[in-house]
Amino acid sequence: MADNIAIVTWNNSSKAYKALTDLRNGSWDFDVAQAAILERNVNGSIDVKDADNAVIGMGALGGGLLGMLVGVLGGPIGVLLGWSSGALFGSLADADVADDSGSILAAMSRAVLPGMTVLLLEVGETTPEALDKFVAKEGGTVVRRPADDVRAEIAAAQDAAESAAAEARRVIHEQKKQATKDKIEGKWNSLKDEFKKTFS
Repeated sequence: MADNIAIVTWNNSSKAYKALTDLRNGSWDFDVAQAAILERNVNGSIDVKDADNAVIGMGALGGGLLGMLVGVLGGPIGVLLGWSSGALFGSLADADVADDSGSILAAMSRAVLPGMTVLLLEVGETTPEALDKFVAKEGGTVVRRPADDVRAEIAAAQDAAESAAAEARRVIHEQKKQATKDKIEGKWNSLKDEFKKTFS
């Protein structure tokens, strides 16, 4: 059974809530480990509108793969790496045919357009047909990627963000150091000028 992360979208946001209710109350040919309804605001941030961890039997969203993915797609790492900027929002068709060698997270971010409400799933699937059929009955679209690939890219994104933050701290430290040096030199030169005026 393949463990996948799936982003399910519809033209009508209310269908995401209906699908989550159906998942909670039904029996399916796929296993849902985690589920959440997300909405991307026009500023690029992501709000978790509804998450289920008791009914579907998953751990807390914040500590699981979906929680990490939400943090990357809409949080500071996503902003830092450009995933929540307008330039990376494409059409769902573009996300669906995204080159697998490209960024998984960027493809997923493109699937969650500003103002859109989506259903995010961690799902175990023997084949993709069962989830595809579940989504298609309400006119939805699925973008899925292997959970291990998403996990690896999240780890790489975190490493990149930490490296970028360390470099930013280094540059700020150097700038402060130079500013302090310039300030001291300015005071020293001022004192020398005063000394020359006084004793000349």
